[in-house]
Amino acid sequence: IRASDWSSDVCSSDLPYFQISRMYETNEYFYMYFGEGNTYFIRKDGFKQGDADAFRIFMKEKLGKRFK
Repeated sequence: IRASDWSSDVCSSDLPYFQISRMYETNEYFYMYFGEGNTYFIRKDGFKQGDADAFRIFMKEKLGKRFK
């Protein structure tokens, strides 16, 4: 996943799906954890392409049980 494709608040980064240990969402953010030391967060109202609902569906398909 390329973070800059989804959110304007993030510098461009390649984020390999297999390295995402878990992901969850709150009312305002999605949180992606890469091990214990790295977390990316994406504001739900900050999408420049698509929207939060499309991102949720996409990531649930990619991550399965790692998305809670």
